[in-house]
Amino acid sequence: MQKPLAKIVVFWVIALFLLPSIAPLARAATYSWGEEISLSGVQLTTESKDCVECHMRATPFIVYDWYKSKHRMVGVGCYECHSAKPGTRPDVYEHYGYYITTLVTPKQCGRCHPAIAEEFQKSVHAFAGVHAYVLKEEPAYWMILAKQFGWDEHFKVPAEYIETEWVPKIVRDFVGDQNYGKVVLEEDPTNAIIPYNPLGLSIDNYVAQKALYIWGIRGCLGCHGVRMDVKDAFAFPSLDELMQYMKEGKAPEKVVYDPAFMHNHGIGRVNPDGSLGSCEACHPYHGFSVKIARKGAYQACGRCHTGPDHPNDEQWSKSVHGAIFWGEAEDWDWDKPVNNWMPGRDYRAPTCVTCHMAAVFNERGEVKYASSHDVAIISKFKLGKWVYTLPRVAGLPDFAIPTATATQAPVFKSPTTGDTITLVYPEPDWKARRQRAIDMCAQCHTKEYAAAWLKTYDWMIILVDYMRDEYVLTVANMLKAKGLFTPMDEWMVRNLGAMANRPTKMSAAHFGPDFTWWEGIMHFAEKIEEWLIDVYERPAVAKKAPEIREKIEEILPWFKEQWEGEGSTGTVHSLAEVKTAIAKAVEAPSIEAYAQKVETLEPPAKPLVAKAPVKTLGEVSEFSLTLPGSDASREVPVAVFAVFPAAPLLLVFVSRKRAVAA
Repeated sequence: MQKPLAKIVVFWVIALFLLPSIAPLARAATYSWGEEISLSGVQLTTESKDCVECHMRATPFIVYDWYKSKHRMVGVGCYECHSAKPGTRPDVYEHYGYYITTLVTPKQCGRCHPAIAEEFQKSVHAFAGVHAYVLKEEPAYWMILAKQFGWDEHFKVPAEYIETEWVPKIVRDFVGDQNYGKVVLEEDPTNAIIPYNPLGLSIDNYVAQKALYIWGIRGCLGCHGVRMDVKDAFAFPSLDELMQYMKEGKAPEKVVYDPAFMHNHGIGRVNPDGSLGSCEACHPYHGFSVKIARKGAYQACGRCHTGPDHPNDEQWSKSVHGAIFWGEAEDWDWDKPVNNWMPGRDYRAPTCVTCHMAAVFNERGEVKYASSHDVAIISKFKLGKWVYTLPRVAGLPDFAIPTATATQAPVFKSPTTGDTITLVYPEPDWKARRQRAIDMCAQCHTKEYAAAWLKTYDWMIILVDYMRDEYVLTVANMLKAKGLFTPMDEWMVRNLGAMANRPTKMSAAHFGPDFTWWEGIMHFAEKIEEWLIDVYERPAVAKKAPEIREKIEEILPWFKEQWEGEGSTGTVHSLAEVKTAIAKAVEAPSIEAYAQKVETLEPPAKPLVAKAPVKTLGEVSEFSLTLPGSDASREVPVAVFAVFPAAPLLLVFVSRKRAVAA
């Protein structure tokens, strides 16, 4: 009796030691919204405890958010993420005796997640900010708007327009009413909190291009990521002062970001420590939820992958995958560990993360491909840069960057730290990526089904790119050669690519029928025609470049006769002719002929079944199988074997069990 008693004593001693560390985990696991929280028993470092105690008074709701996170469960507090050494980056400052940064970068996240941080640094997401600044055809794309109105870098909105006590006279005349409030800037309460204007703008120095850049920061760069280097992004201290602090290994007591930059969470943000990217773009702080990222849709991925230039979220939402998600998502398990989140068991239909990032399992439930933070891990082609449809060859230079050549890859050099990142397509090669895509789909479908979809997709995008090259780029190059390519053409051609060609190719991959046809290839064709007709009707084109008109007549064979008033439709066929041609080409076989072919087929569970006789019921064929191994034959619809592959085994087992019982 002594040995069992000793075991009991040892058990309770161990339990008493473990209880303090287990209790916080239990509380987090059972937390529900609306409950008051307690920080007693939370296991933290001394530094993070100091942060939490102070911020419970200063910013309590941030602390509440962090309290519900897995970070808190494992003892990761404020200091573990925000700490930094003086001299390592310009935005380090001293905060109540601790050296920290407000901005947390992938390099800091990499302290605990080194493999993920390194993988992410090489991904297309990390390059998104660099792309936005250095695109070949138009660095800083938002400036294309300035070209339309002739705003050069010195153009200013007149001070009297901003200072006017009432709204401008032109507005009063248009509306017919003078009872409007003042335009107030200098009396705003925000000035007491931040005495700095974005990008140094003032009433007397309201530069239109600078203001337009802010629109770009809030718009384009809100997703792509802004350049957070000391040259642009800091309002205080000055650039020289910050660099001197770095040189001396010291830190100021305060660092203030330019108001336009402070809020940026772009996925490809260029950070002051030389790293690229932003983890909180998908894992919003301070909860850093994997659930939000995995749901994708409008939660994380759909925040940016939406709208006319990349409507991935809308395309997927209108697919069968999206329909299942919207109907059942609240019942799925979103919190399983990485490489243990399995389709069929934890969720039923794929989200963005399933296909583009999640682990892929084999038929035994073993991990065949580990989870990846390279979101193009299944992507054969690079579609983001719409002018190119290039296969992703590992080590191939990123041709979206101006310095890229066939033999030399571009290098991003941090203007602050001097760190360099070579911008090339990461491992693996496109063939391996396509194989992963097949195996990923085959978790729920057959490999034949997956291969058929992917092969069809490849052939679909050829037509769209042919239209881009032969109808858009050909005419654009002819206009350029004649000096007739206007700022409006630059805008239109870019949008024919980014707002029509690219989303059409994307639609072919995301299963939304309406986005594939009406919002896809039909939209692309319509916009091409509108632009070509506009070019054709320009007097300058008629006078200086008749060959451009001839090319457009070749592209639109019906247009010339219509434009000249003759009214002929040329070689365009009537709808009746088209219908007749289709009916001839696709003559449907009779149900009897189809039944004769099917009689020779055998179902997948070949050893357990006899041939399948066919009964014709009007236009519906009912298949039945006679199972051997029992006195009484049983007819089972073939559909049962598609939905429940183990059904033959189960039925044979039941049949034999009944026979034994008899």
